[in-house]
Amino acid sequence: MLSRWLANYFKTKYRISRFARSFRIPDSYTVLDIGSGDSPFPAADVICEKFPWDDRERTARFKHDRPLVVGDIEHLPFKDKAFDFIFCSHVLEHTLHPDQAIAELQRVGKGGYIEVPTSFHEKTVLSYPGHLWFVSREGNNTLVFRQKTSGIVDAEVNEIVKQKLYEKDPSFEVFYYSRLYDLFLIGLYWKNSISCRVERSQSASTNFDKATIDMSHGEIKEARPSNSVGVMKSWIRKYHSRHKKIQLSDLVVCPNCSGALARRGMEPILRCGSCQVNFPIQDEVPVLLKEAASPALR
Repeated sequence: MLSRWLANYFKTKYRISRFARSFRIPDSYTVLDIGSGDSPFPAADVICEKFPWDDRERTARFKHDRPLVVGDIEHLPFKDKAFDFIFCSHVLEHTLHPDQAIAELQRVGKGGYIEVPTSFHEKTVLSYPGHLWFVSREGNNTLVFRQKTSGIVDAEVNEIVKQKLYEKDPSFEVFYYSRLYDLFLIGLYWKNSISCRVERSQSASTNFDKATIDMSHGEIKEARPSNSVGVMKSWIRKYHSRHKKIQLSDLVVCPNCSGALARRGMEPILRCGSCQVNFPIQDEVPVLLKEAASPALR
């Protein structure tokens, strides 16, 4: 009985802290959420997602409820310092080149928040088939990425946690949620710059289950809040956006050359005037991926 009460207490405390992050951001800030997945940051004005068609590396279906750009964190299709704040939660451990991704965060944003699972979490609680890195914090602010040799570290540990511990054992949940940010997760606020180091492994394999870019997979449908948490997030979003008018055309650039993009009449195409390539617009969402570019026809 006591363990269940304590588990609910620490889980509620964690959820409140997640909502509180939105209220730390001034209303005037332009906010980007990169890799928003199934739970966009409530204060975000724009979301950027590379795989809106593939939920393989998510715990639930992708949610699209505000301006969306399909883009790659390693080649962000936004102007320099376009955003006052960038929210990037549980994304960097998925990237091929986290140092390049971090360089892009610094280029596009003036500051922000990064969250990643720790190497301790990956080794002792759950390891994920799409996570490429063990992540730790050195000192107060340096993120260290050490390359994993396979997605699942120990299948037996994963099975025990899923079947007997996570969301099943109140005593485990008390331990997990009460020690969340000193053992299992790294939460880092940054301004102007981010310190990081990447250590690659000679024995790294390709044994990772990664999402894929497949624009024929289906529509990018707008999602509506479906429960009390979703309604609360929707309210926070409206609170932060009530004085702002976001125009994606003022923020986006070509991911190849950072050139200006323009729409060709009513065609579902954005053209870069500098490198003369086209990018598709699908379901009114610009797909600004290098892989999606095609030569512009004169």
